[in-house]
Amino acid sequence: MPNNYALTIKIGTLRLICLYLPPSMLTHEALDIISAIPLTDDTIICGDFNAHLGSVTGDYASNPRGVALEQWLEERSLTVLNRVLSPCTPTYISFRNEVEISSIIDLFITNTNFANPSLHIATKLSLGSDHRLLSLSFTYDLQHSPPAPPPMCQTWNLSHLYEDDIRSLYVTIFVTKSASLLTTLQDLVQNPPTICPPIDALTNSFNALIYDSLNSSISSCPPPAPHIGNRFGPLHCKLQLTIEMVVTSNGVKLVALTRSIGRAGTSMHTRSFVSKFRQQSICLGMLFAAQ
Repeated sequence: MPNNYALTIKIGTLRLICLYLPPSMLTHEALDIISAIPLTDDTIICGDFNAHLGSVTGDYASNPRGVALEQWLEERSLTVLNRVLSPCTPTYISFRNEVEISSIIDLFITNTNFANPSLHIATKLSLGSDHRLLSLSFTYDLQHSPPAPPPMCQTWNLSHLYEDDIRSLYVTIFVTKSASLLTTLQDLVQNPPTICPPIDALTNSFNALIYDSLNSSISSCPPPAPHIGNRFGPLHCKLQLTIEMVVTSNGVKLVALTRSIGRAGTSMHTRSFVSKFRQQSICLGMLFAAQ
């Protein structure tokens, strides 16, 4: 979720996202930013939304951004903790023509029912800001965080891809599993977002497709005879994959750039094989285009 208006912290399964949405930002741009936030379990979104939610929080009024935000919250079954834990308590106080103006634009939003929650809004603490300090406390059991998944094997005997049946299996698996990513990329081209698309997430998804396809088609295969490969034995390469997304007038192209590293003592014969494999990788489904 990379953008210039959010900062994310993750502790175990708890994800905390801090936002600042300037008042000058258009409503649809603000919605684009918050809609790009992955609403995984145990997510808290907090910050200065510059959105007046009216009766939702007990604010004195509502504004167009607040109306749009309220609908966004309802569609996703999210809870505004200001309403539950500290209703009608201003988070912003300013003066206009010597008249005090207060509102509730600093919010805590979540999709989780936390144990023993409390929201403290400091009404008497001066921080040299029009905004008041908000402090959210709750009980959270980090021990329930699921263990990290085992690292995915990223080493394969790539010489198996010279075998027609294995190469065909790899291509079939890759094309089938890439359908969802391809749809996402087509949508990005046809409906360009107002903020930078999640390039890192797309890269990780594309790499995972290649790794998964290799695991499904090669990892269970028995190793080739010792004489296959170079004079040091079978060729075992580790792929280092990066992704380049090229947007053209005809659609999107994803190019997997592979760097294959052989075992210690790799000979010129091995490097020649790696070069050939790079040239053939296009035929193996590592390059596809959304037409």
